Amino acid sequence: MAARYVSQSIKRTEDPPLLMGRAHFMGDLRLPGLRAVAFLRSPHAHARLVSIDVRAALAMPGVDAVVTGTDLAATTRPIRAAMSGAGYKESAWPVARGAARQHRVPHALRARTRRAGARRG
Repeated sequence: MAARYVSQSIKRTEDPPLLMGRAHFMGDLRLPGLRAVAFLRSPHAHARLVSIDVRAALAMPGVDAVVTGTDLAATTRPIRAAMSGAGYKESAWPVARGAARQHRVPHALRARTRRAGARRG
């Protein structure tokens, strides 16, 4: 029998560190060579991605890489969540390939040396 998720109390283990100001976030991480990433998202649902021209983004100062869904598909596998509830469907690629199925789905990402500049341009 599948596990029940609806109407069940679940002990939340993440709350105490958050409420006491002891939580750690990815934005707090500082490592040599660490890059900030900005996602370019589709403004339209069900939009066909015919092409993505990354030349302008690559020409920006501090940009080390621009990655599209097609680029990711060549080197990675889809994300697989571990759940088994009835009707659950596995998630897929984190960046759209071929079509943006929903509004605001990422279709490219840009890596920069500084977080402040990752969103500009």
